[in-house]
Amino acid sequence: MNRVTGVVTRARVVLVLKIGVSAALLALLLAKAGWTQIGSTLAHAHVGWLALGLLLGVAAAGLQANQWRGLLLALGLERSFARCLRLDTEARVFDAALPSAIGGDVVRVTLVATAPAERAAAATAVLLRRVFGLPGLALLMAVSLAASAGLPYAGRIRPVAAVAVLGFVGLLAVLAGAGRFARSVPLPLPAKVRGMAATVGAARAQARDRDGAERRPFVRATLRGLAFWTTVVLSQWCFMAAVGIDVPPQYAALVVTTVNALSLLPISLGGYGLREGAFSAFLAVGGLATTGQGAAVGVILSAQTLLFGVVGGLVRLFPTPVPDPAVPAPVVTAPVVTAAGAPTPVPSSSGSS
Repeated sequence: MNRVTGVVTRARVVLVLKIGVSAALLALLLAKAGWTQIGSTLAHAHVGWLALGLLLGVAAAGLQANQWRGLLLALGLERSFARCLRLDTEARVFDAALPSAIGGDVVRVTLVATAPAERAAAATAVLLRRVFGLPGLALLMAVSLAASAGLPYAGRIRPVAAVAVLGFVGLLAVLAGAGRFARSVPLPLPAKVRGMAATVGAARAQARDRDGAERRPFVRATLRGLAFWTTVVLSQWCFMAAVGIDVPPQYAALVVTTVNALSLLPISLGGYGLREGAFSAFLAVGGLATTGQGAAVGVILSAQTLLFGVVGGLVRLFPTPVPDPAVPAPVVTAPVVTAAGAPTPVPSSSGSS
């Protein structure tokens, strides 16, 4: 009981700290830009660019749902694209409302698993969706970082992006070893990273295409992740254009990927404050934009997140069931990463879905 109480207390402390960080960042941003400047920028935003950016955001959501569907299929859970898109949309209300996207991922696991025997595979697929989105993000960041080398105003973002790229490369190197590297090399790796590597290794060992080929589902998942992040860059570049920021494509890609990488850090409440502040800091350079314009881009993205959350809430209130063909539940051997970060082996089980 004391251990459970300690975990709950730590969770509450972390939540309070995240709220404090978001509030402090927003207060600092408002002190520099002011409500008037940000509000005026949003009021005069170009509706056409906003609509195109939102449309691309919807397309990115569809690409992510398709990536999730492929990973579920690779682990033996056959779900239609329509169902994956609906369930992913439902979970977005929790992405928008909860302190981190992890809460939304828990909901995704609960919604997509129709039987207890499917829960381990469903949890692994949700984790792998995040893992196989990282190579695309890292690649776009590295390419845009190299392409922006000649831009004099890129000096502010360059060190942050370089550290992020190195961090992603290191993490992906560990995960590429599928747990063997993490176990055999005595590096001070966090327990969550070791658990993630073990999960990837177990999933790769059991994943099969319908034709019996190994690993190709993960290659496709990586390519789908690259397509997703490319669409995200285009969407957010449209939002920059909507508020009057004329930015070269390579720098726009660098800003978008770096800000999204920073948003993965669990230091703020859902990325609020951190996202707006980062866009303001990286766009208000070299005469590209004012502080208010940069902040407005972050505000638009936060508004899009909330809009997707509202749509997800409506879908959840008025669901339209999408039946899937009955398939045998998979034999699951992949470990699941626990709250403490250590992999917990899941015993094999079978049944009907």
